[in-house]
Amino acid sequence: MAGNVEFDDDDIEHGHNTNQIQTFATPKSEQVSIVEDKEKKQYPSTWNKLLGLEEAVSVNVWRASLAELIGTAVLVFSLDGIVISSIQSKTNTPNLIIALMAAIIVSILLIATFPISGGHINPIISFSAALTGVCSITRAAVYTFM
Repeated sequence: MAGNVEFDDDDIEHGHNTNQIQTFATPKSEQVSIVEDKEKKQYPSTWNKLLGLEEAVSVNVWRASLAELIGTAVLVFSLDGIVISSIQSKTNTPNLIIALMAAIIVSILLIATFPISGGHINPIISFSAALTGVCSITRAAVYTFM
């Protein structure tokens, strides 16, 4: 891409030509070489990024998976505890209170796990994040099956 640039009288006095064309982008010859380099490396790097094989041995992934494990366990046990205690005590707690308590628990768990692992908590969120490309397939598998 190129554009014609008009020069002032000062530019003409300093030896600049008024018919000069200045390029605004990379020249075509360099663009072709960049594209050829990308095409040569495209297939291995794409599969490696898609599967995320280097993440299988990363300490950060395993730390994040431990946060997901603890977050999911706390979520399941606390929600089960709320429901079981309301059934066992035979109180007529409105469903709105149970729903609000569940929302508070999920919010607290998201605040706790989001900086470490992204706050997936639910395995279906990890699965959908892997399908959309937000996280790698390896990371989603570690989160789901750990």
